[in-house]
Amino acid sequence: MPGNQLVYNLSTRIFGRAAFVTGVISVLSGAAAVITPQASLFYIIVPVVFSVIFLFSIYMLLRKKPILVLTESGITSSTASKSEIPWENIRAIQVVEIRKQQLLCITVDSAVINRLSLTPFLEKRRQWIISTLGLTLHQNSDYVFAAISNLSASPEQITATIKNLAQLSRDERVRNLKALGVK
Repeated sequence: MPGNQLVYNLSTRIFGRAAFVTGVISVLSGAAAVITPQASLFYIIVPVVFSVIFLFSIYMLLRKKPILVLTESGITSSTASKSEIPWENIRAIQVVEIRKQQLLCITVDSAVINRLSLTPFLEKRRQWIISTLGLTLHQNSDYVFAAISNLSASPEQITATIKNLAQLSRDERVRNLKALGVK
């Protein structure tokens, strides 16, 4: 990866709360199962389910993989694809919301979709979002979606930064990323 990059990670706020709440529920329901002489299946399943959610929340808190990375050459999102989307191929950017989840909708040249390494799951998700939003594909363009809810910056800040960087030349992007204090 290039030296200048702006990284957005998951906010620890939401997964910290989830870990705390599920941990408490897991402990209390486990204690209830021990105290209750005729423990039903409910008292066995609830602690197991909440323990799994608790462990997932802890995993997400400790995970160091960035969700969204902006570099001088493009955007990489672990929720959109494993490949970088070059700035030159970005036509438009907007924020859309589905089921209270905010997504960055990036309109790109249709040739970019073929180069992105989309897993079958990500491709099905992308097609579902396009049909849910009722988006129409224009000639030579397609859409890529990146989840931006619960990141370390607000969706408005992320969108404004991306729109600004998309309009700049490569040299100006490098200077802008350095001005933002990027390593």
